[in-house]
Amino acid sequence: MKKQMMMIVVAATCATTVFAQLTVLDRYTIPLNKKGATVGKLVVPDGRKSVLVKDEAGIFVLNEGVLSLKKNVSVAPGTPFSYVVTIQCGNEIKSFELVKDEFVHNKVIAHRGAWKHHGVHQNSTGSLRHAIDLGCEGSEFDVWLTKDGKVALNHDNDLDGMIVEKSDLARLRTIPLENGEVIPTLEDYIALIKTQNKTRLVLEFKSNKNGRAIALTDSAVNIVHRLKAQAWVDYISFDYAAVKRVRELDPTAHIAYLTDDVPMDLLKADGISGIDYHYSLFEKLPKLYERARMLGLTINVWTVNDEQRMKTFLEMNVDFITTDEPALMLQLIGK
Repeated sequence: MKKQMMMIVVAATCATTVFAQLTVLDRYTIPLNKKGATVGKLVVPDGRKSVLVKDEAGIFVLNEGVLSLKKNVSVAPGTPFSYVVTIQCGNEIKSFELVKDEFVHNKVIAHRGAWKHHGVHQNSTGSLRHAIDLGCEGSEFDVWLTKDGKVALNHDNDLDGMIVEKSDLARLRTIPLENGEVIPTLEDYIALIKTQNKTRLVLEFKSNKNGRAIALTDSAVNIVHRLKAQAWVDYISFDYAAVKRVRELDPTAHIAYLTDDVPMDLLKADGISGIDYHYSLFEKLPKLYERARMLGLTINVWTVNDEQRMKTFLEMNVDFITTDEPALMLQLIGK
């Protein structure tokens, strides 16, 4: 699948560092067929005024920090789906990639990609390709920080007996996966997801509770920003320090917490976007759904693999359902 893209640059200058709040937009997607549509509002660490520096397509304006299409301009299906803009804010110049909003919204999140029944490894580029080809709303995957500081994909803490956090990426890549693949990096996944604008990524932070979770979070979030992939990436974790760190770095990212040991009121107060709980919690505590909706939290349920539970959560109208059987769930939705 070849990517159609026009380059537009918006520069934002506000002296950020790897460990400081990043300059962000509160939205990166462009509504279809809407003249003068608002894309997003610029959020900068110190509130400085911003200036649109570069816009090669010539279709955007930046007014009082709000990025929009020009008054008589709209985007339609069949046109390039990706635009890069550059904004200046103080001394920092930052580029953002804006994506035409044709992402699917069918609730289906492929757990570790669509690997089951496809003969590919979990969290591999092959499993991501199958999730895209199926038409899933998202593809979930797990990341670790290797010994040499690379963000690599694997579910368990080891790959064929080699501890990911204690191994260099080059050594990990000596272990062959199915179909001749090797363990991918976050950069590999982002390069693939950005070839299209239908399926998104759900990035889960992993660590062995050894103090590396924050370093992993900092590295991963900064990679997403460096590669201008914010429109494609959401974040989740079982580590509450990691999800809070994402919010410190990126005040507009979508972040969900994976267990119920933190009260939902505190999640809301800390700026966490949603809950991402195992289906058994909803079966034991039916009021969870109502409480989350009252607080304005998004709701994801994992890992739902049987048809009856899929039907139940579809009828509940949760926001996302993570499954090892994305094809089955898509068939149910189609019926």
